Amino acid sequence: SFLDTVTSRGVIGVSASYRDNCQLSAIAFSSLSRALVVHFTSGGLPQGSNPRKRSRIMEGRDLLEEHILCNTEYQKYAFNMDRIAIALYLDLMLRIDRAVDMLSVSLGDRRSLEAFLDAMGGQPTLHQLNVKELFFTNEFRSVSDSDLVQQAWAACQAAILPHMAERFHTVGRIRTNTIPDEHMTVLAKISRDGDLLNSLKPFIMKNDVMPGITMNTDNLTLTCSRYLTRIRNSTQQLLQIETPKGVQLLGRAIRVEGRHAHIEISGPLEGNAIRSVTTFGKANLTSADACREKVILVILKGSTLLSHPLVKAIWFPNQPIWWMPSSHLKPKIPISCANLKVNPSQGKAIEKILSALDMDRVVLIQGPPGTGKTTVITAAVTSIISFPAASSRTIWIAAQSNVAVKNIAEKFAKIGFYDFALLVSKEFHFDWHEHLYEKLESRLIRSETFSREGVGASRQLRGARVILCTLGMLSNNHIEAFRHVNPVDILIFDEGSQIDVGSYLPVFDRFKFTLSKIVFIGDNKQLPPYGQREISTLHSIFEVNHLHKKAIFLDTQYRIPRVLGDFISQRVYNGKLKTCHANSVSLPCRFVDVERGHEERSGKSWINSSEAQVVVQIAAAYQAKALDFRIITPYDAQRSLIERELQVANVRHEDKVFNIDSFQGNEAEHIIISLVRSHRLGFLVHEGRANVMLTRCKKTMIICTSRAFIWGLGASTLVGQLAEVLGPQAWVNGEIVV
Repeated sequence: SFLDTVTSRGVIGVSASYRDNCQLSAIAFSSLSRALVVHFTSGGLPQGSNPRKRSRIMEGRDLLEEHILCNTEYQKYAFNMDRIAIALYLDLMLRIDRAVDMLSVSLGDRRSLEAFLDAMGGQPTLHQLNVKELFFTNEFRSVSDSDLVQQAWAACQAAILPHMAERFHTVGRIRTNTIPDEHMTVLAKISRDGDLLNSLKPFIMKNDVMPGITMNTDNLTLTCSRYLTRIRNSTQQLLQIETPKGVQLLGRAIRVEGRHAHIEISGPLEGNAIRSVTTFGKANLTSADACREKVILVILKGSTLLSHPLVKAIWFPNQPIWWMPSSHLKPKIPISCANLKVNPSQGKAIEKILSALDMDRVVLIQGPPGTGKTTVITAAVTSIISFPAASSRTIWIAAQSNVAVKNIAEKFAKIGFYDFALLVSKEFHFDWHEHLYEKLESRLIRSETFSREGVGASRQLRGARVILCTLGMLSNNHIEAFRHVNPVDILIFDEGSQIDVGSYLPVFDRFKFTLSKIVFIGDNKQLPPYGQREISTLHSIFEVNHLHKKAIFLDTQYRIPRVLGDFISQRVYNGKLKTCHANSVSLPCRFVDVERGHEERSGKSWINSSEAQVVVQIAAAYQAKALDFRIITPYDAQRSLIERELQVANVRHEDKVFNIDSFQGNEAEHIIISLVRSHRLGFLVHEGRANVMLTRCKKTMIICTSRAFIWGLGASTLVGQLAEVLGPQAWVNGEIVV
C-alpha cells in the first residue's frame, strides 16, 4: 500500500487542487516512490445519492483522517499547508495533525517564486523555470493529477533534505484537531472569503496610458493617466505593449515612480507612440491581505488570538469575556467641542465613544448620508485630547479609502484642530493626488519618509496623539515606530460598512496588547464590502446581528433637500431619518429623458453615448454659471467616455466625473447622474449603491436616463420610485435645467 512506502521518518508530501469557487477538488499524498490521489465531489456529499453510497463516502473520509491526516506517526509537509488545512475542514469536515507549512521557513513574500525555491532547499539544486511552471499556474483552479503528484513529491523530497531538517523542525505544527469547532468555523470562513476575494482580481487589465513614450536602450518609460489602472511594480505580471502599426511586445515593469512606469521590453520598438498597454497576471497581495493570511496561519499553529476579549465580543458573543483592567480608562471624559454643533443622536454617539464601560468597548454608529459622521468623530477626538485626565489616551482613525481619511483630516483642520498626523502612502500621493492634500501638508507624513526608530517617529508626530491612515496602512510594517510612540489605544473605523469583517482580524493581532476600544462608523444601507455581489458570505460589522441591534442611529441629515431627504427616509430608513435643510425647493431633482439613448457593452462595462452627450451639455451650462457640480455614473466605461467628451467640448474634466463607489462620503452642490442602462436593471437592483447615488447633492440633482425605462422595467427600483413620487412634472425632454 501507499503507507508502506513512507520512510521511517514518516514524511508525507501533500498538495491540493481547488475549483473555481476555491473548494477542494483533489488532494495528493506522496512518499519518495509512490503517490495517492484522492478526488472529492463538489459541494460536500452528493445530493440525492442513496444512503449506502453516502455511507461509503463518509467511511472513506474517516479512513483518510484516521490513517493519514491525524495519524501522528506521519508528518505531513506541504507548500501552503494553511490553505489545505482550512479546505479540509470547511469542505469535508476533516482535521489534520502534525502538518508542516513549508513556506514558513521563508521570511519573504509567501507567494513569490523565491519563497518556494527557499522552501525546496535553495536555488542551486533547482530549475527555476520548472518550479515556476509547476507551482505558478492555475493558482485557484484544478490541476492535472500529474502536476498534483509532482507538487506533493517535491514537498516530500524537500522535507528530507539534510540541510532543511533543522529549519523545518523550528516551524510550528498545524493541528486543527486541537482547535474548537467554533473557532475553526470562524477561521475557515475568514480564510475562504480572503481566497475568494483574491480570485476576483482581474488577470487581464487594460492600462490607461498617455500615447507618448520615452525610449532608453532596452527599456521605455510610460506615463499612466489613471490611478485605478496604473502599471504596478510586480514580478508576477507581464505587460503587452501594442504599437499603432499593430506590433506587440512583451515587457515587465522594473520601476514605478508616480505616474511613470519604467518598462523592460523584449525587443525593439519602432516609433515613439503606442496604441495600448495590457497587464497580464494578478496584482500582488496588498499588505492587508498578506497580514490576513499570516494571522490565520499563526492561529492554525496555536496562537490564542481568538480568545482575545475584543475578538470574542465580535465573533463569539456567547463566550464569557474578561476585560483587562486599565487604570487609564477610568476618568469619565465629558463632551467638549465648542466649535461644533451636535444634535441629540450625535451626542449619544459621542458619549458611547467616550464611555469607559466594558459594555462599550465595541461601539457601532450607523450614519445615513449627510448625518454628520465626521462631526461625531471630530467631537469625540477633541473631547479626549482636551481632557487633562485623559492625557495618556491615543487615538488612531482608519478607513478603507484614502479619501475618507482625508475628509476627516479636513474636518479637523476646519475647526482649527491640528493635533494629528496623517499617514499616506507614497504610491497614492506622489504624482497622483498631491493636490488633494495641499491644505494638510503640514500634518502629512508620506510612507517613504517614515522613521524606523522612536526618536525620529516622535519628531515626525510633533506631539500629536491622533493618527489617521487607511486600513491597509495599519498592516504596513513601517508604522512600527509610530505605534510605539503612540500605542493603538482607541481605534475608530470610518466606512466600517464597506469593510469585510474578516479584515479586522490582523488589526486585533497586531495591536492586541494596547487596543482597549474600537468604534465602527458606517451605514449598511450604503455601499457593501467590495465583492459582496459575487461572494454572498461577505459581511460587514454592521451585518453582525448582536452588534448591529445595539448600534447608535444618527437620525438627522443635513445634506440633501427635504423632498429627497423625506423620500430616502421612507424608502430606505423606515421613516427614521429626519431632515434639517434650508432648501425648500419643491423639485430639487429633475429627470432628463434621453429618448435615443441605449446601453452598449464596452468590455466588461457599459456605456450610453447619447446620455454622455447630454451630460456634457449640462456640465457646460453649469461651468458657464460657475456652479459647483460633479458627475456620477455607475459604470467605469461611461465615466471614461464622459471624461473624454468633456475634454473634446473644452469643459473641465479633472476631478469632475466619478463612479458611485468612489464618491461615497463626498458631496457637491449640484449633481449630474448618467444611469446608462436602458434595457436591463444592472446596478439599479443594488439599493445601497442607488442610495449613495441619490444622496450626494446639496442643492439640485439631474438624472439622465430614459423615461420609458424608468417607468417600465425600472419602476420598482429606488430611482423608479423617486420618479413616481416626483411625478411627470419632474421630467424634461433634453432641455437644460440649471
